[in-house]
Amino acid sequence: KKIGISIYSFEDLLNYVKKYKIEILQCPFSIFDRRLIDNSTAHKLKEMNVEIHVRSIFLQGILLNNSINNYFMKWKKFFIRYNNWILRKKINKLQSSIYFILNNNFVDKLVIGVDNFHQVKDLQKILNNYKYIKYPKFLQNNDLKLINPVNWK
Repeated sequence: KKIGISIYSFEDLLNYVKKYKIEILQCPFSIFDRRLIDNSTAHKLKEMNVEIHVRSIFLQGILLNNSINNYFMKWKKFFIRYNNWILRKKINKLQSSIYFILNNNFVDKLVIGVDNFHQVKDLQKILNNYKYIKYPKFLQNNDLKLINPVNWK
């Protein structure tokens, strides 16, 4: 009963929402990819009564991996900084990604893919034990070659 769109790019998003009376937005949002909150986009969408569903919170699994694919070596120092931050906070990568989303109260729904029931149980444990953690700006990256899978080679 609602009209929604799923996007990768935030370019002209607010204009499309107004023009087509979009009621639901599904978009990427993660520790690295914070375009949704840049320029108060999420706030503006909420003022327009748009439901926000986020996906790609693990950046297609990259934020959960323990090794770096050759394509991502360009950002190796960035990943090291992320891993060091997680160690200092005494949380794991899954907790880090989930807690980041839960910290943002404008998120209405979270879309997560799982491979098995064990992963569902792990997610449930993390949701039940949520704790607020402040996420530093240095974990954000605006390089579309990193945060937008369409650009991956």
